[in-house]
Amino acid sequence: MAETINPADATRLLGAKLATFADQAEEQLRAAGIEPDHRCSTCAFRAGTIPNTRASSTALDALKCLIEHHPFGCHHHKGPDGQPTRLCGGFVNILVAEVEVGSKPSLPTTAPWPFSDERDDTPLANGGVVCG
Repeated sequence: MAETINPADATRLLGAKLATFADQAEEQLRAAGIEPDHRCSTCAFRAGTIPNTRASSTALDALKCLIEHHPFGCHHHKGPDGQPTRLCGGFVNILVAEVEVGSKPSLPTTAPWPFSDERDDTPLANGGVVCG
């Protein structure tokens, strides 16, 4: 029988993994002489932030964007329409490390769940968009 995990614990575990991916990418970029993109203080790819530890929809969207190479927008930089105007720094660093350093997190090639703004059962349904 499979072990049951509390949803809050699952979100924290996923957030920790996302932060680890971003931390490792920054280290690898610096070692290669490449200045990493800035991660804001509340980045979904920064350990301990609310988007990283308590926002399961954001964490799942961030993971889906990484897996499927779909743009993940920064929540601090939005246009008048509410859509992100720049990519998330943590997301960018992971992809740049993949291309420039050859470092890629071990992830599947597709994410079999919809984005949070495509589901009917989340607070982001009907208008909220995390990935830009």
